[in-house]
Amino acid sequence: MFATSLLIRHPEVLEFDEPKAIRLFYEDRLSEININKLIAASVLVKTNFFWAQFPHFCYLCRAIDEGIVTNIGHSFPDLDTIGWAIVEAVILTPNIDECRFIDKDIEAYILFLADKYYYLPFTIIPFLTETKGIEKYVENEKTVHANNYIVLRMRNYISSIKLALEETGQSLSVVAADDLEKRILLFRSSYNGEEELINLSK
Repeated sequence: MFATSLLIRHPEVLEFDEPKAIRLFYEDRLSEININKLIAASVLVKTNFFWAQFPHFCYLCRAIDEGIVTNIGHSFPDLDTIGWAIVEAVILTPNIDECRFIDKDIEAYILFLADKYYYLPFTIIPFLTETKGIEKYVENEKTVHANNYIVLRMRNYISSIKLALEETGQSLSVVAADDLEKRILLFRSSYNGEEELINLSK
């Protein structure tokens, strides 16, 4: 399950201040993986750690994408994990204007991985301040494959959000739907893949 749809189903998690209390509350209701994702979602909503602190960025990427939690400072996500975590971070960060990397170590780490593995998922590109030379990563087969997988996952993600809203008796207001579309639009200018990336929030 996605971190975002878990949060829609369990908004009461935002009332807790400590991860330990969250684990105790949900231990008989959710799997450990989903608890980890739910905690990560609450952190995205309540803090800017994802954008502002490299150790927390690494920790949250793996928690959001995989539901895996390791000690902060001992977990280093790959590009695919980062590529997906950014999608949910953009959706869950309350102020869209705060969706930018403050800690320069985050961007340096991403560019290190791109140079090492020679690909770069499109969802990362809008948040890089240093884009000179990244063209060489954009059109290779590995990037296209990664991009197509993310687009498929994004479609499932939007569907999961709609389903979670329906199951909890909620619906997106016009303003909320427009905001969701605006956030998805952040990714479109950098997309270069085979699958169509349009109207994902409709």
